Amino acid sequence: MSMDRIRLLLRIERLRKRLNETNPEDRDELQAISRRLDRLIVQFLRGPGGVTCRANLCGYSMENYGK
Repeated sequence: MSMDRIRLLLRIERLRKRLNETNPEDRDELQAISRRLDRLIVQFLRGPGGVTCRANLCGYSMENYGK
């Protein structure tokens, strides 16, 4: 795994931890962190060595995944 992907994973983990530590009543902050986290996860999945399509991301039902 490249250093860039490792750094990206570390950013994802830090942001995930921050999301979990955020006050549940602060909906605006939760939403902002969640959106940033979503973007990082997509960036990771689309990067080198990642996946371009997963069943749940491409609109396929899990019944047909892998067939």
